[in-house]
Amino acid sequence: MPRTLSAFIASEWRIPVEQSKALVRKAFAASQAYDLDPLLILAVMAQESSFRNFGNAHAWLRDPDAPVNPLAAHGPMQVAGRWHQEKMPRDADGAIRQTTLEENVRLGAWILREYIEADRGDLRAALQRYNGNRADREARYAKAVFAHLKSLEAALSGASDVAMTEIGARTR
Repeated sequence: MPRTLSAFIASEWRIPVEQSKALVRKAFAASQAYDLDPLLILAVMAQESSFRNFGNAHAWLRDPDAPVNPLAAHGPMQVAGRWHQEKMPRDADGAIRQTTLEENVRLGAWILREYIEADRGDLRAALQRYNGNRADREARYAKAVFAHLKSLEAALSGASDVAMTEIGARTR
């Protein structure tokens, strides 16, 4: 299953297969640690970073060599240290540091699990909270994550390549 998923993600989001495999492995590990659907974690990654391990996404678009601000959203799950200081890794001096790939995925899953619990199992509300936009009555972020989730589920269910390409294109 993870192999099919990795190939689908690499193809649809145009990332290297090895990068896709690493993200899928990390998502499956985090899903077990936080009792989440690994496809949900991957769907959040798809929405947050298009499966690219950006530093700070907005800064990266301006300057790919810019240093990563660990307090701002970064990594595939776009975890923002300023909102989750108690969870963030620290350097030898005790300062919040940039997360590794594994830390970023695990932290994103941990935060999502906490939000699901805070919202009493309401995944839509938890996703809107993850995005920091709970006031959006249309729940655009949650809808986008759910669309990515459907495309990932279709990839695993053996949907045809044509159907998967169409689903993937609609979710971007």
